[in-house]
Amino acid sequence: MDDTWLHDYNVPDRVEGFVQASITQGNQTKGNHIMLTMGSDFQYEAAAEWYTNLDKLINYVNQDGRVNAFYSNPELYMQAKNTEDIDWSVKEDDFFPYSDCEHCYWTGYFTSRPALKRMERVMSGYLLAARQVEALAGVGAAAGVSPQPLFLLEAASAVAQHHDAVSGTSKQHVAFDYAQRLSEGYNQAAPEVFNVGIAKLAGLSSDTTLVNCPDLNISVCDATGGDSFSVVAYNPLAYARSEVLTIPVAADSVVVTDATGEAVAATVVPSNADADDALPYSLMFATGDISPLTAAPFTVAVVSAASEGAAQAPTAQTVSGSGTLEVTNGKVTLTFDKSSGRLSGMSYVDEEQDEDLSIELDQGYYYYTSFNSSVDLAEWDLSDCDPETGSDCPEGYPKATLQHHKATRLMNSVEHHSQVGPLHRDLGSSDDQNSGAYIFRPTTPDQTPISVGVPTLTVSESDLVTEVHQVWSSWVTQTFRLYAGQSHAEVEWTVGPVPIDDNMGKEVISKFSSSIASDGTLYTDSNGREFLERKLDYRPTWDLIQYEEVAGNYYPVNMGLYIKDENAQLSILNDRSQGGASLEEGSLELMLHRRLLHDDSRGVGEPINETSFITSYDNSDCTACREGTPLVVTGKQILQLHAPDKAMKHVRADAQRMFSPIEPVFGGATVAKTAAPVKRSSEALLPHNVKLLTFQAVSTDEVLIRLEHVFAIDEDATLSQPTSVNVTALVNEMGFTTLGATELTLTGNQAKKSQHYLPWSTADKKEKAAELNEKAAAKVLEENEGVITLDPMEIRTAIVKVARN
Repeated sequence: MDDTWLHDYNVPDRVEGFVQASITQGNQTKGNHIMLTMGSDFQYEAAAEWYTNLDKLINYVNQDGRVNAFYSNPELYMQAKNTEDIDWSVKEDDFFPYSDCEHCYWTGYFTSRPALKRMERVMSGYLLAARQVEALAGVGAAAGVSPQPLFLLEAASAVAQHHDAVSGTSKQHVAFDYAQRLSEGYNQAAPEVFNVGIAKLAGLSSDTTLVNCPDLNISVCDATGGDSFSVVAYNPLAYARSEVLTIPVAADSVVVTDATGEAVAATVVPSNADADDALPYSLMFATGDISPLTAAPFTVAVVSAASEGAAQAPTAQTVSGSGTLEVTNGKVTLTFDKSSGRLSGMSYVDEEQDEDLSIELDQGYYYYTSFNSSVDLAEWDLSDCDPETGSDCPEGYPKATLQHHKATRLMNSVEHHSQVGPLHRDLGSSDDQNSGAYIFRPTTPDQTPISVGVPTLTVSESDLVTEVHQVWSSWVTQTFRLYAGQSHAEVEWTVGPVPIDDNMGKEVISKFSSSIASDGTLYTDSNGREFLERKLDYRPTWDLIQYEEVAGNYYPVNMGLYIKDENAQLSILNDRSQGGASLEEGSLELMLHRRLLHDDSRGVGEPINETSFITSYDNSDCTACREGTPLVVTGKQILQLHAPDKAMKHVRADAQRMFSPIEPVFGGATVAKTAAPVKRSSEALLPHNVKLLTFQAVSTDEVLIRLEHVFAIDEDATLSQPTSVNVTALVNEMGFTTLGATELTLTGNQAKKSQHYLPWSTADKKEKAAELNEKAAAKVLEENEGVITLDPMEIRTAIVKVARN
């Protein structure tokens, strides 16, 4: 308010506040330039009002003269900092896990809303594959279709990256909306791009109809419930691969044949799905090698059990008694203790790679009881409560708790988001912090075992796969799988509904305890790229005071985590983002599911208690009440045991296979018999340390391509070395003629050769702009006849002008 005639005139106060805030930040910042960022959740809804006041504030601050304020942007700020003669430190760790008060670690959201996290991951992989098919088959954007049929899925996937979307920190109705948008995008992309594109890549006639089955995970697929049908499987990796596909079927005796009419290895097992329209059996069959970026057709037909080539019926037995049970696929061996029903050991043998390892390995399911500071306080009317005196307040609660609850009830969602952390600190009330969507805070460090008695152990064996089923309780089951020839074990888990009849929230973990001497050290991925070293109760760049021995040692795990010693590395890859930790020597744990009964006061305003339905926020009878079936979640992990110097090539390879699974579509019985699929002249379009990150049609005659070196420095003696790719030859191998190529920056919006680097100085390195830009220019694709060389972890982007062959 800058009118001096008004009682609310506040220019001196606002100027002084701005100046002091600038000085405070300046005292914590190297150099004379600081950036004051504007923006936060729920803010800036009245832009004209904001900018009018900012104009005034800048004017009066500059009249004061102690600081100089002006509008800027990140580029100008970066240039200003670069002109200052400063030696910069180099930060190689991150800030995880972070907290905003003593007992307030933001490590719960690593797992919150596990089903939405999985859906986002599946849709990301599907979008990558759909973009490839669109470009390769010349459909959708590659055919000039407008509006582009992948746009809806692209937009939904982009929105799902919001920091309150995939993080799981939105309200339940909003989470449902994210899922709905992803589903709508998929339902448009599948019939208009992927299915028609796969038909072309498989050499099928133009009138062939292929359909997708989005509910394969619950054994629901109308297309596979008949006596015969076709499966067309697409491999989105740039290397040949062989997998085992699992398809729901209606009969327990079928034969699967490939494009040549030869029967392939298959087995049929009973389905455990309980959806109303789930098919009763699951068919598992080996695809054989599918060439890179191609579609392989198969025919499935119901036959008598005695028919030649019929899928093998596995032998099954329930195991009990004493002693041990060993199951193996020739490489991986899992040992189970019959008396406890638990995993007790794992070994791996590969004579060609000179690996022969064995460790003790226990695994089980546990839960942390979620902290709840005030089980009954939420029901009290605190309007007349005076926390200072205790007058008209419920008995038995400390002043800080009453102050906190009374203050937060008066806050709107904006205030909740921005003021609760400082409120905890000001009131000294972090002892009252609940576990919630953001915050993970167990009541105690104790892990409560879920199993009631000895887990039931059932073994099912066939030539294709060996399964060990464990029933831990009425709401936790698990299956270990060893596929023939594979170098890992697959672990499929199902958790839920998490019981809350004791009125306590629960945070469910799967814990592996091994004989590996891990020395309190864990390694977790950073957004699926480098692995960072994590030490128990330690931070590399500041002195840690640990208030939460469990939550304060939890880290985000997007791709996987591992522990190791001199002899062995135990790695677990996951199929969605989760929280993970190593709290004991030789242990690994991943949080799979959370069901909570209270909010953590960080802006969500409701607990993470997911059910199939929630009433409206406008429902006066029951506002945002949970109704219907509580969430049941199923997921998979890849369990690996290798020598430390050989482990990362398996980690990186299986991580790609998990993110980009073989994508099946389905058709009538005659489809596979008429197919003439596209062939590749090579079984590897790229070196095995390079991933085809993006292959996307941006017009009818241009494709965008991104290549990623998937290994970090020193991860593997051979695969961590720089590697070169001829982009022209790569694109030509995909069925195009390359007419020209231009390398772009990572985001694809600027020519690489026009990018200029700023020199920065550190304590041990003085960069020079001319040398930096000369070196960068020499690497550009156009200067190397279409060849680019990727260093470890490097991503390179190019736009390629093409003609379709």
